[in-house]
Amino acid sequence: MPLWPGSNWFKPTQLELGGSEVPEEETSVSEDPEEVLRLKATLSYDGTPYRGFAIQNGQHTVAGSIKAALEKVTGAEEIEIVCAGRTDAGVHASCQVIHVDLKLGDSTRISLKPEAESLVKVRNSLNKLLGPSIAVSALEVAGDGFNARFSAKARRYRYTILNGEVPDPFLASTSWLVKHPLALHALETATYPLIGEHDFRSFCRRPPDKGPCDPIIRRVISAEWSIHSREDYCISGDGQKTSRLEIRSENSWSDALNNPPGLRGTTGRSAIFTFEIEASSFCHQMVRSIVGTLVDMGVGRRKPSEMRGIIDAHDRAYASSPAPASGLSLIAVRY
Repeated sequence: MPLWPGSNWFKPTQLELGGSEVPEEETSVSEDPEEVLRLKATLSYDGTPYRGFAIQNGQHTVAGSIKAALEKVTGAEEIEIVCAGRTDAGVHASCQVIHVDLKLGDSTRISLKPEAESLVKVRNSLNKLLGPSIAVSALEVAGDGFNARFSAKARRYRYTILNGEVPDPFLASTSWLVKHPLALHALETATYPLIGEHDFRSFCRRPPDKGPCDPIIRRVISAEWSIHSREDYCISGDGQKTSRLEIRSENSWSDALNNPPGLRGTTGRSAIFTFEIEASSFCHQMVRSIVGTLVDMGVGRRKPSEMRGIIDAHDRAYASSPAPASGLSLIAVRY
């Protein structure tokens, strides 16, 4: 299935994208719409240094950093931020959409109907304050009725796994190192039962307002795995490039790990597995819990046939431990 399957999907550099794993709480706005300017922004961030997206007292968060930067740049009196969905601590976003309500006052350095040029200046000023871990790619006045959370029809996540014995410093903060060979067929077989509308209590942290018997219904639109061969070579002492490990199928990948060819200067073999899942919305830790369970099946600790029973159990104890936050990234939101 193509990455952007429909006309409503856009590449991450465009304005209409965003996404999140944790549902966003609706926030209030001023009762006087004449005093509030609603802006729509597209941004990306490295979630490593943040304690998640949502503002938390005494914590370094994505929304808290954006709020502080906007206050400094615009001089707005009150700022409220809503995203397409909140991400947990350590989770990244290559394309997040937010709307920002600025309560305008005498000290505000932005008008109710700002020119495009002035918004570009605001965006550039924000990037100077927020970079390099947060980048605002686009900023505009939101359309009538636009809400970053409630206008969204679907969110899409990607989870990245480095499968091999040797860590990669360049992927350490954006992937999960799984040393035992993963079987692609087992991963795909275990993924099929997830498609459709289910009670996903087995994969979610129970919200504080729900009891253990309250269902957590979500609709998974698509879920798929892919494996990418990776050039794993270095230049040997005599200046010759070593040969390349080619991964052509699941079996050849397992064979390559167990019986690697003689490559001078290399200390291990690796491949990159990516899991992408799209749903109308996600509950807390849903994607990471699904990935943790799938990986247990992919390495042979559990059977793929167990997945249906885990879903139907409606009990978090039946699923595996959540995968690390570092491998998860929000890559798109469909409006």
